[in-house]
Amino acid sequence: MWDPGGRRTHSRNERAQRGNLKLTDLQTFLRVAETGTFADAARALRVPKSTVTRRVERLEADLGQALLVRSARAIRLSEAGRFVHDQASTSIAELDSLEQRVREQAGEVTGTLKITLPTDLAGTAEFAALVEDYQARHPRVRVHVVATERVIDIVEEGFDVAIRPRVILRPADASLQSRTIADVRIALYASRAFVKARGGLQHIQTLEPDQLLAQAGASRVADGPLAEALARGTPRVVSTDFGSILALVTCGTGIGMLPSYLVEGRDDLIEVLPELGKRVFPLVMLWPASRHIAARLRAFLDLVAERPRFASSRVPRQRAQPMATSIARPAKSAGT
Repeated sequence: MWDPGGRRTHSRNERAQRGNLKLTDLQTFLRVAETGTFADAARALRVPKSTVTRRVERLEADLGQALLVRSARAIRLSEAGRFVHDQASTSIAELDSLEQRVREQAGEVTGTLKITLPTDLAGTAEFAALVEDYQARHPRVRVHVVATERVIDIVEEGFDVAIRPRVILRPADASLQSRTIADVRIALYASRAFVKARGGLQHIQTLEPDQLLAQAGASRVADGPLAEALARGTPRVVSTDFGSILALVTCGTGIGMLPSYLVEGRDDLIEVLPELGKRVFPLVMLWPASRHIAARLRAFLDLVAERPRFASSRVPRQRAQPMATSIARPAKSAGT
């Protein structure tokens, strides 16, 4: 049978002969709906694009409905596709949860661990080592990292764990559990070239707004004289992440507010104007409060607990650096 648009259709008898729907076809359809393209779905599922196309077409044939509306520019769900997506999403999630719990009872750690943390922290060597160690211990777990400055609602968006500075957290939430995993020190730093161009540290006595490079929301971190300096004017550069501030400071653009885990051990940066005050705040790990903690999350929490200096590592440079021994030690003292 053929529809007016030239698509092959199937009678009720033909569909009955084909048997029940295949779970892999439903899962593949859901991934196409989530990613928006067959190519992205294929990459996510780690199968050829032709396999994704075949599974979706088979599902459409089994249901006798077009689930996707295809055009040269995009793919969107048909009315039937939206219905199948809404119904199947819940069912597949329940099946995944059931499978995971059965495997956990057998002592296996499986599934996908979803982590969110700030972009600059995600780029540290220590976080990379943490993920590498975790996957070496639990090879059946996939790790999905979302590096962002946005404060994600981990319960609403389905994340297992978030790592955030406490200063940017939302008010206490009974749906979350938390653990402090490190203390982060923020201070002002400049490149040696910047200091030399101004005649040395003795000639840098005040902090002018047109010299300051700050992260968006810096006023929440600063206090005392530093907060007063911020109140006098807009910083020369405001960025959403510390990584770009570090790059600008390294280039000699100005004086930047930077956390210890990005500057520790660097000999090309100098702490300046220490009298303006520093701030130490906790780095916190959060996860959904639940009587049943998934084995993949429990394994991650235990691994982080083994690494009390998690945030003390720094971004790798051109030459290898030894692991830092203290999160609160600055790159260089003001008198260097």
